[in-house]
Amino acid sequence: SFNPDIHPIHPVIPNYLSTSMRWIVSKTSENKESQFDTLYISKESVVNGKTYKVINNVLLRQEEYKIYYYNPGMSGYANQEYPIYDFNTKIGDSIVTIGKDQQLSWITVNKIETIMLLNGWAAQRITYSDNSVNIEFVGDSKTGILAHLIADEREYNLFQVYNGNVLLYENEGINFSHLQNQQTSSFLSKQIVNGQLFILRNGRLYDVLGR
Repeated sequence: SFNPDIHPIHPVIPNYLSTSMRWIVSKTSENKESQFDTLYISKESVVNGKTYKVINNVLLRQEEYKIYYYNPGMSGYANQEYPIYDFNTKIGDSIVTIGKDQQLSWITVNKIETIMLLNGWAAQRITYSDNSVNIEFVGDSKTGILAHLIADEREYNLFQVYNGNVLLYENEGINFSHLQNQQTSSFLSKQIVNGQLFILRNGRLYDVLGR
């Protein structure tokens, strides 16, 4: 018989927080200076008997198809964890979202689609009532797995997601003119060299994987 709790495309639970995952983001400061950064799992940390993956000092853990965020210091919500991603959800379900002001709110699932990532993996794309979009293995389609959780004044935009050296996702909505350094009038563009994606800036190539 049909079990509604079984994931429609991943009956075997994927590892969304694999140590091989890389999220490439741009960081733009108030004076419009931008740089790329690679977010990845740097270590593990045990809190209250639970093991969390640490990405840029943010603590996340996966339990089945959910990813939990542990908040060590948000006023009124300190030392608690919240499910910020649920990749086995249904239309009408709700989940916690945390804004850049670190305030909690609840959003509702409006639409669920199955898409193909660039490496051929099937993934669910979930659209919520606030028009945010979460994608399996990617996280938020605009900010990545945790950029909206980083206590930083800079603006974060997801550029690409890799599993090892394999490109899974590219944010086609990213505006390269937005990443332009206003002080140096540098220009960013993408360039493929021997199958590897680079950023071309002022005549120099930068490996977005940070190698």
